[in-house]
Amino acid sequence: FCDARKNSGQCYNWPPSRCIEFGAGAALPSLVLLKEGCKRVVFTDRYVNQQTFDALRMSVDKNSKLWGLSEEEVKERVVI
Repeated sequence: FCDARKNSGQCYNWPPSRCIEFGAGAALPSLVLLKEGCKRVVFTDRYVNQQTFDALRMSVDKNSKLWGLSEEEVKERVVI
């Protein structure tokens, strides 16, 4: 897409090749980028307890399965 706000004519690739989400929580932005085809998606959050990261992993696994992504592809593209 191109940045029309600045009229600079700069164009950006979509989706980006990689992303990192700080404070992922429900991880919606990262999940959207994973679904859109981002090659490397890093989900981060503050460590409160292991359940936080277990929930992120479960969300990634369930959604990627619905989108038809293989387990191998998810292992290659996702870091939690």
